Amino acid sequence: MRDSVRGEPWIEVLDATADGDPLSAEEADVVARADQFLAHDNAAAAEPLYRGVVAKRPLPTAVRAELWRKIGAASWARRHVADAVDAYAASLAADPHDATTARRLDAARTALESAPQFGVTAAVSAASRRLLPPAG
Repeated sequence: MRDSVRGEPWIEVLDATADGDPLSAEEADVVARADQFLAHDNAAAAEPLYRGVVAKRPLPTAVRAELWRKIGAASWARRHVADAVDAYAASLAADPHDATTARRLDAARTALESAPQFGVTAAVSAASRRLLPPAG
């Protein structure tokens, strides 16, 4: 798009990206299925579904934050603590004012630091278990 003032370019927009469209009906169904898997202690089935939706296209900030939070919960449930840390950090990047996710990120980091020899499957303390995984 171009406009001019006195024959000179005034504004030139080469690309415009919205914050993303809301979830399509198909994507919402995938998320609902993943939510059911997570609620029934099948994080191994839930996590790739969430990751598939978040990787597919740009999403609204709130939706992206929620999906990353759920990925963190699924990673935590699978005892992939390093992945949970990454997912919670991504959620906070999208929504830096989410205090609950910030607490969960701190708990996951603490768990990872207390058992670094386990790499991505660190042992989880009883205190951290009360914080994670998040409900919905």
